[in-house]
Amino acid sequence: MAAPIGTLDEKRSAPARSEFGELGKAFLGFAWMAALAAFVALIVLEVAALLYRTPETFTLVGDRKYDLYLLAPYPVSVAEITGGAAQAAYASFAAAIIASIACLSYNAARSAARKGLASFSLERPGAFLAVCIMFVLLLLLNIAYYAALWLGGITPTSPDFGQISPWEQTFLFARASVYEELVSRVLMMGLPLVAIALIARKRRAWPLLLGKVEKAGMPEIALGIISAVVFAVAHVPSWDWSKVPPTLFAGLAFSFLFLRYGLHACIALHFAVDFTDLAFGLIPASAANALAIVVIVWFMAGVALALDRARKFALGRMGPRAAGRPQGSSVAEPFFVCERCGSTQAVYNDGRLTCAGCGSPRP
Repeated sequence: MAAPIGTLDEKRSAPARSEFGELGKAFLGFAWMAALAAFVALIVLEVAALLYRTPETFTLVGDRKYDLYLLAPYPVSVAEITGGAAQAAYASFAAAIIASIACLSYNAARSAARKGLASFSLERPGAFLAVCIMFVLLLLLNIAYYAALWLGGITPTSPDFGQISPWEQTFLFARASVYEELVSRVLMMGLPLVAIALIARKRRAWPLLLGKVEKAGMPEIALGIISAVVFAVAHVPSWDWSKVPPTLFAGLAFSFLFLRYGLHACIALHFAVDFTDLAFGLIPASAANALAIVVIVWFMAGVALALDRARKFALGRMGPRAAGRPQGSSVAEPFFVCERCGSTQAVYNDGRLTCAGCGSPRP
C-alpha cells in the first residue's frame, strides 16, 4: 500500500521538501481564506451600494435615452430606450444581479454544509470561489499591466466617470454587468452552442443558452476566445486600444465562467469588477488604510496561487494527471482536499492522485 502524503517515511527522506510543502500549503490556504472573506465583504458592500442608489436611479433614469446594441465588433445601436422602458430595463438589470449573487451564495452555503472545507478547494472550486479567484487574478493582471504602462510613460484614455452622477453610474454599471454578458456570452457563445447541439440532435440543447457545458471541446473554447476578443475590441470607442489587453483578460475569465458554471457566475464577476468604486464610496475616508490592506491581501493571494500553479506546471504535474511518477509514490500537493470525504491525505496511483481516505481519484 502506498504511503500517504506527509507520512514519517517521506518526512525522513525529504524533510526540507516536506516542511516547505506544508508551509506553502498553509500559506496558500490562509491567503485564500482571507481573500475570500474580503471578497464576500466587497460583494455585500456592492449590493448595498446598488440598493442604496436604486430609488434615485429608478426615478431619474427615465429622463435619459440609452442605446441597446449588438457587437460587430464595435457596439452598433439597434434600439433606443427611455421613460418607462429605461426604468424597466434598470429593474431587470438590478434583479438579474441580485438573483445571480443569491444563486451563487445559496449554492456555496449548501456545498459548505455538505462538504465542509472540501467545498473551498482551489483544485476544483465551486462557482462562488471561482468568481473570487477570477476577480483576484484580474486585479493582479491589471496592476501588472498598468504598472507597465506607467513605466513606459503611456497614459491610457478612459471615460471621465467623475463627471457622471452616482445614480447614472449605477445604471451604466448595472447595464454593463448584465447586458454586456447577454450580447457577449449568451448571443456569441450560448446561441451557437444551442445550434450545434440541435444539429447533433443532443438532448437538453436549450439550457446551453445560459452556459455550463458538460465538457469544453474545441468548439466551446473557440467560441469563448472569439467572444473575449470581440468583448475587448468593443471597449475601444469609449477608451482606447490600451484597454484591449486587460479587457481581453476579463473576457477570457467571463468565457471560462460561462462554460464552467453558467451565466450567473459571469454576471456576478462583472458586477464585482464594475461596482468596486461605488462600493468603496460608501466607506469613510478614515478607512482608507483598511482598503489598502484588503488590496494587499488579494494581491498576495493572487501571487501565491500563480506561483503554486507555475510550480506544478514546471514539475509537469499541472491538471488532474501527474505523468512520469512511479506507481505508488507519494506526492506533496498543497491544499489537497478530497471532495467526497474531506481527507487531506493523498497518494499517487495509476497516473493520478487518489485520496488515501476513501480511494476516490482527484477529478
